[in-house]
Amino acid sequence: MKNVISVSLFGGDQRYFMGTLYNAELAKEFFPDWEFRVYHEHGVNPAYLERLYATGANVINIGQTKIVGSLWRFLVYDDPEVNYFICRDVDDRLNKHDKELVDIWIESGHPFHIIRSHPGHRNEILAGMWGGKARYFENFSLTEEMLNFEYGERHKDNDQKFLRIHFYNKVKDLALVHGYPFPNEPNVHKFPKLILNHEGQEVYPVGEVYDEFVKRSLFD
Repeated sequence: MKNVISVSLFGGDQRYFMGTLYNAELAKEFFPDWEFRVYHEHGVNPAYLERLYATGANVINIGQTKIVGSLWRFLVYDDPEVNYFICRDVDDRLNKHDKELVDIWIESGHPFHIIRSHPGHRNEILAGMWGGKARYFENFSLTEEMLNFEYGERHKDNDQKFLRIHFYNKVKDLALVHGYPFPNEPNVHKFPKLILNHEGQEVYPVGEVYDEFVKRSLFD
């Protein structure tokens, strides 16, 4: 059984290509016992994939599927070889603060984890800031739920919408929530510390957005 950091890679934006490479390297530093897994679209430049392979990442060509790219990282939930997983965005950067929260979550015994690190994070589950214990629910396939999901035209929001409709109510009472709460969540914890971001707001540095030129979190 393995623990996995799961990300999606699709589209032609260099911010995501380089962010995936940076995070593959950062995973070795901050999550050395975790697999860094990349679900990617068909047609990615082989030279780029070789760079990913060289980091030790598990690189999976998603092929043809109805499931939109932002949700591919959720496929990790159904993997029988996975114990714990976290889903992350590749325009964020893995860092020691992220690892701190993940360690607190696993030690808590709660099977799921939700992070809302900014006052603007007003989604039930942010698609790149949650994790869980794989195959926790019997007779439930997250893959099947994704295949049957009615995708909207604005694919950018489909990951958040999917988690809200098909998963949040199942995990709300089971999840350790770090940060800003939603109503009636029973297991909400404050962050170990708060840090000022570039806007002068107190946040916990998970969920920051970086461009392709920033290799590490600014909060290391």
